[in-house]
Amino acid sequence: KNGELGWVALGWCEGSTAHTASPTRPAEEFLGGCPEIYRASGDYGGGDKVTKESKVYRCRADNAAYCKEAAFAPGTVAGSLAWTEVGWCDGSLAPTASPTFDADAMGCPDEYVPGAEYAGGEKVAVGNLLYECTAEFAAFCPLRTPGEVPEDEAWVSVGPCTGTIAPTAGPTFDPDAPGCPPEFVAGTPYAGGDKVAVGTIVYKCSAAASAHRPIAIPENWPTTTPGPS
Repeated sequence: KNGELGWVALGWCEGSTAHTASPTRPAEEFLGGCPEIYRASGDYGGGDKVTKESKVYRCRADNAAYCKEAAFAPGTVAGSLAWTEVGWCDGSLAPTASPTFDADAMGCPDEYVPGAEYAGGEKVAVGNLLYECTAEFAAFCPLRTPGEVPEDEAWVSVGPCTGTIAPTAGPTFDPDAPGCPPEFVAGTPYAGGDKVAVGTIVYKCSAAASAHRPIAIPENWPTTTPGPS
């Protein structure tokens, strides 16, 4: 009698109930191989992707600080403040191809320094690889080492580099250009054709190895073009 209070007889049966079909996921949400498994102690930043129970989550850039806290783990109620579910995955990410080096590659800029301020468009080197800070996510460039985060939105791989960036050419002095040449220095052995300035007057040496001041032996230093006043 007591059973009648909780159950209603529906009829009789035979055998076992057929299994329902395995759950399926929309094909458009399948992301291929899985990124790294979520770790409660992980040092995550905006744009980082993790896997939890075959689901892929991306750390929200606007609340990236919460991604490092276990209380905001992906898949939890509070986790939606820090993580966005972007799809599901299976297996592991295919390894990227080994980097190749071009013999004509450009020289390497300064090595990346964690915490240093970087602006959009700035380039850094990590080993022999060149990266450029993106303008859109420049705020994260000091926080994430280039190449450590798959599909990083802060740093874009530019290619290989080798050595250092060639220095720009040093300034050169054209003796025939307008303006004053170097000031005369007493005791310096000048050669024929050398030009010097004494004040704003330009002199040209006509005698090889003349160490005399132009105004002392004028015949050795004929006046050429006056310098600017």
